[in-house]
Amino acid sequence: MFQAFRPAAQAAPVVWALLARRPGDNAQIETLAAATGLPVVVKRLELRKGLEALPNLRRTGSLFSYDAATQDALRAAPPPDLVIAAGKRSAPAALWLKARRGSRLLHLGRSWAPGAWFDAVLTTPQYGQPPGPNVVVNLFPLTPPRAEAAGDPGDLAALARPRLLVAAGGDAAGLRFGPAEAAALARRALERQRDDGGALMVATSPRTSAAAAEALKAAIPPSGDRLVSIFGEDPNRYRDFLAAADAAIVTEDSVSMAADAAATGRPVEFFSLTPRRDGSGLLRSALGAIGLDRRAAAAGLIDSGREIRAHMSALKTGGWLDGSAPARIEAELAAAAALARRLAAQAR
Repeated sequence: MFQAFRPAAQAAPVVWALLARRPGDNAQIETLAAATGLPVVVKRLELRKGLEALPNLRRTGSLFSYDAATQDALRAAPPPDLVIAAGKRSAPAALWLKARRGSRLLHLGRSWAPGAWFDAVLTTPQYGQPPGPNVVVNLFPLTPPRAEAAGDPGDLAALARPRLLVAAGGDAAGLRFGPAEAAALARRALERQRDDGGALMVATSPRTSAAAAEALKAAIPPSGDRLVSIFGEDPNRYRDFLAAADAAIVTEDSVSMAADAAATGRPVEFFSLTPRRDGSGLLRSALGAIGLDRRAAAAGLIDSGREIRAHMSALKTGGWLDGSAPARIEAELAAAAALARRLAAQAR
């Protein structure tokens, strides 16, 4: 393996955070990078059009699928000691940096390639990542430690209590969140408000479809005690709502939003969604019929299946939604940061 030159004067190992298109993945990458306490350089990956679906077949990775500016940024000197990445389209760049520049790799979520190609894979149960000596399975996605806020952000301080956050996601593997589900979520939120009093704070996510967002707005028109923040239309109030909430309802498609809500130490309710079948599920079923599904998933050739509903159920039955989650979330982040620092030190 080519070992890139690293200046002796460099005081501490350097981390590159490879950010791609998924906000949830990017948030975890940035959270872990910040928690290491090491110098961090953010590298944003832009793909060449039409190359998003290429499988990861080379242990040494490739820069072929990225645009010229991204390739130049990844070749920039000096090289990183540690690369933190997530997702299918970040893997080729990370593997290239390991093979050509001697970096260590910490991949989040599903590896989308044989797990042994990475120095560590940090995942959660819903991804079905094949086990291995370098695979760490956390209960929660990486979430910033709970902030002890001095007060509520701006206008939220005037809202009546209890304040209920309603966090809406979108379609996910095996689950649908469309207009019908959005309307049902609104009915449940209004029912909670009638029973408990207080205020509603509704926030959609980058994955919420325009049709689902419109259904939410129609069912919960904004008023003095009902605030609605639509991602992409308004200033994003999700984090403000999260800090001010006394309780939360979270659609069951997003383990990340569930972790955000659980990290506040306040009670969380999951809102069930409609099951659906998608193309990846059909392919897994077809390969399973001839006994090749596990091999294909381990090689990163197919989606290994996201057991989101099962993971959410485990969080609920394990009692992690009643206020006990913050200590576990903080401990998992601290352990992940320690792992990242060890890997970075190994590259020196």
